[in-house]
Amino acid sequence: MKIPNIILNRVLNFKKIRLIPKKFIRKIIKKNKIFFIETDLKSLPNANYPFEVSINELTKNIKSIKEDNSLPINEYKNLALILKLIYKDNENFNFLDFGAQYLDNYYYINRFNKNINYFYYDQQNVNKVVEEFTSKKNLQNFTVLKNIDNLMKIKLDFIYCGSVIQYIDNYNEVINQLLSSKPKYVFFSGLNIFKKSEFKTIACKQLNIFPKINYCYFFEEDYFKNLIISLGYNLMFTAKNPFSEINYSNLEEKLKINCKYVDLIFERQ
Repeated sequence: MKIPNIILNRVLNFKKIRLIPKKFIRKIIKKNKIFFIETDLKSLPNANYPFEVSINELTKNIKSIKEDNSLPINEYKNLALILKLIYKDNENFNFLDFGAQYLDNYYYINRFNKNINYFYYDQQNVNKVVEEFTSKKNLQNFTVLKNIDNLMKIKLDFIYCGSVIQYIDNYNEVINQLLSSKPKYVFFSGLNIFKKSEFKTIACKQLNIFPKINYCYFFEEDYFKNLIISLGYNLMFTAKNPFSEINYSNLEEKLKINCKYVDLIFERQ
């Protein structure tokens, strides 16, 4: 028997969900293909989306890219091609991977774009490990950006935000910081958006990687687009993200019928 969505959401939104056996919760999530549930939160929790990486993990991650010729995980698979089409082979460009996590994206993009100057940025603990790892590898055209306050010192051409901005509570402030460097292009990949609502954002709990629990914003489509446009950009490209299928069917009716998982590229006016 199928469990009604209203009951599912109440169980999974239970504040003390960690007291319920993980095996039981994981089974519910998997059987019902649940990715997100709506919450009543007005802001995202502190220390949201904790992420750690080790030297060993970085080594394994780049090995799969270099030896198995595989695609980057959790990244927009056609990004290298987009950059190739824009910048050709003879035009050097500065690229910021904001919320980069692993190094597979760098290795893959660099394989096809030797003219790239790649800037890496993530949480400070991750930056530290990546800097230690890459200093021993003597990577070419690679820089760990320790503080986004330093962006004004770099003439960025392209900023890539791969499924990251929605996990930041002060996203508005961060977007303003990023675009203050006036890059020619900014790419927001893997955004959950909804259409026509009195809300600008809705905070949701992410459960598809349970027992890890993260929180993120769903953005009202016109609100988010107009936010970037107001900072001097035009919408250049929008499409459904072709690499992930997100199930929204358990969400409340007002939200699930309008939800999309999209990619947006903006070009400076």
